Amino acid sequence: MKLKDAFDYIVDNNNALGDFKAYMLGVAYEDNDSFLFVNLTIDDEDIENNTPYYHAHVTSGKIRSSEGEEDFYSAESIEDLLDQLPLIASDLSYHVYKLDEDVLGLSSEYALKALFPRLPNPDIHDLDEFKLEAIKLVSTLNH
Repeated sequence: MKLKDAFDYIVDNNNALGDFKAYMLGVAYEDNDSFLFVNLTIDDEDIENNTPYYHAHVTSGKIRSSEGEEDFYSAESIEDLLDQLPLIASDLSYHVYKLDEDVLGLSSEYALKALFPRLPNPDIHDLDEFKLEAIKLVSTLNH
């Protein structure tokens, strides 16, 4: 689902997502050889007029690198959030993932392995092959 539909889903299912350790995530492979991860959430507690506050936690990093970039965006409307986000975030396809932990704190290869369990173990597999397979899976998600 696209970003607006993903937020509609979160608004309708926010408690269930939290109860089941589920995350609404979008993933992309960027031209700079990095993987981009976008985690969408809302804050619907103690908000005037029962209006949720929209959040997007964005991280990116390369395979074999512990370095990366991290940004956090918030707005009172989806449109205002879209104005802040990197353009690619609005084009992603978002999916619900049931995960043991928030993958945005992990390096790219471990985040990808958590999202796509069929990927080989990055600790013992050739990372060039791992990356090629991960790119195929991510591309399939967004088309």
